[in-house]
Amino acid sequence: MNPHRDIESLLHSLKPGDLPADLRDRLRPEPPQLRSPRRAAFRGLAASGLLLAAAACLTLWFKTAETGRGRTAPVTVHHLDSELVASRTLGFIEKDGRVYQIEERRWRDAEAAFCSATPVSVSIAADRRELVYEPVSFD
Repeated sequence: MNPHRDIESLLHSLKPGDLPADLRDRLRPEPPQLRSPRRAAFRGLAASGLLLAAAACLTLWFKTAETGRGRTAPVTVHHLDSELVASRTLGFIEKDGRVYQIEERRWRDAEAAFCSATPVSVSIAADRRELVYEPVSFD
């Protein structure tokens, strides 16, 4: 170990030298970049646009809340109409001393429904057949 003591003392006495200039420039931290005036102006416009949009949304929300209180409930109308299209006598029957006339009647039923809340209306038409027994009076 003795012959290495001289080497160790030489190693301890060594000091690092200065770095080359190009290496020093590459290791130097970059200066903070300043924002461009255009980018700052765009951010200001975007922020003011967001504030205006939020104000418009709040105004619209409060306006619909006020008008919604005064509204009446929607009105629904349901209408049923029957129209006699044709009738014909099929015959006569006697029962318990009384005479009855058998008559066939054809009806057209029309049904309509409307609601004030929506612009939709529903209409249905159907034909139906009915047999009627009517007593005959001989006056």
